[in-house]
Amino acid sequence: MIHRLSLESLCPDVYVEASVIDLWSFILNEEQKYRGQSSPSRFFFPSSIIYSYMYDNKNMKKEDKLMIIKESANAWFRFFPKLASLRKVDLVFFPICRHGHFFVLVIDMKVPKLYILDNSSLVKNYAARYAKVFNLLLYAFAEHLKFHKHPFANQIEKLERIRISLPWKTIDNVVDCGVFAMFHMDMFKARSENEWSDVLVPESAEQKNQLRKLRIRYASKILSHDLNIHAEQMLRNARNFSAFHEKKDYRKVIISVKQSRGVRVEKAKNQEVHDQQSNEE
Repeated sequence: MIHRLSLESLCPDVYVEASVIDLWSFILNEEQKYRGQSSPSRFFFPSSIIYSYMYDNKNMKKEDKLMIIKESANAWFRFFPKLASLRKVDLVFFPICRHGHFFVLVIDMKVPKLYILDNSSLVKNYAARYAKVFNLLLYAFAEHLKFHKHPFANQIEKLERIRISLPWKTIDNVVDCGVFAMFHMDMFKARSENEWSDVLVPESAEQKNQLRKLRIRYASKILSHDLNIHAEQMLRNARNFSAFHEKKDYRKVIISVKQSRGVRVEKAKNQEVHDQQSNEE
């Protein structure tokens, strides 16, 4: 389930919320059922497999962190019980949020290697951004594989780690990292480090336009997907909107939604607090 306010974060120039990334992982997993024979088998974890506060929390015991990760993984595998052992999976994707920035780690289960897909070129200290993520995530992932007696389990923490040099890496763009993460998850197949199903241009006004189009594409796909029990209603809404508005009005509607979003988010938070207090009473 995802709330409308969260999905609205796919509006242009809005920071994409983690719940959208998680929903994207769910959809990509479902679509693996229809992959071609030549395409590698891929599995996508949600960003919520590890909460961002856990990496730097010195007061939290490692055992407690691992327990939370295990519970999160088990909850995710309830949707995909036949894949829990990951024995038939070629690539495993981990969308990561650290310090408010999304990037993607991909473990190649056949080579083995770990790929880092990060649109930001502002990585002054490699260890500061990635080391704690590796230490926690790879240890937890190794424990999961050991539990399922995966032959790859003992190699996880010794993986060769490759940060792929992306031609579309950015310096000034700090709001579209979630869109880049969704793009990387969708397109990366690791046939070779620099082979992609689709490409983006270097950072520029043209790239910004590409990212806006990706937001539209991803929002449309989510809303109209067979998994969405409200898909038919969403399509009817779109047709009705198109019938009564000219294209020049679309931008005005989007701007209006963005301008009012902060107020609506605050109202939603206040309502949530009120509901919690009512339940406690």
